[in-house]
Amino acid sequence: MGTYGGASRMNDTAPEIEELLRRRLMALSPEERLRMAAASFDVARRIVLASFPPGLTPLEVRRRLYERLYGGPNPYERPEAAASPDANAPLPESWYPSAARSPGPGAKSANSDTER
Repeated sequence: MGTYGGASRMNDTAPEIEELLRRRLMALSPEERLRMAAASFDVARRIVLASFPPGLTPLEVRRRLYERLYGGPNPYERPEAAASPDANAPLPESWYPSAARSPGPGAKSANSDTER
């Protein structure tokens, strides 16, 4: 068992497998590793959002999401944030688990040959 942020975490992966995974990840380009990290974060965010009860205001969604992802309240949120005109601005459609994902850069659409 190791620690992460002061809390213990379970590790049932054999050291040789961890090393194999580390070598494979390090063989990827920095861009590929960044893309994988961003995709993983996006999935984690969608899972957390799907667990929230319906009817939360956008501000409450943002607060709860921050707390779940980072382990506590946002230290940068100012008390006047709730009174801000954009406090309850709609969240981007891509935040919602049911939102259709647009293809990434370089991806071909289903009718890309006919779009010319």
